Amino acid sequence: MKKGKHLSYDERVLIRILLKDGWSANKIAREIGCAPNTVRNEKRRGTVSLYRGNVKRISDFDKD
Repeated sequence: MKKGKHLSYDERVLIRILLKDGWSANKIAREIGCAPNTVRNEKRRGTVSLYRGNVKRISDFDKD
């Protein structure tokens, strides 16, 4: 990631998921190509909230 570039929404979501999975800021930064401090700032801000409820998916095959 180049200096001064903003994180995309997808990158923010990925950071939140990986933090939730127990990844370190340094490992996440290497994965998405940004500075570890960017990941720490995102963690502190918490700008993306992940859905914590149960999701029930219904496909066409499940219909009777």
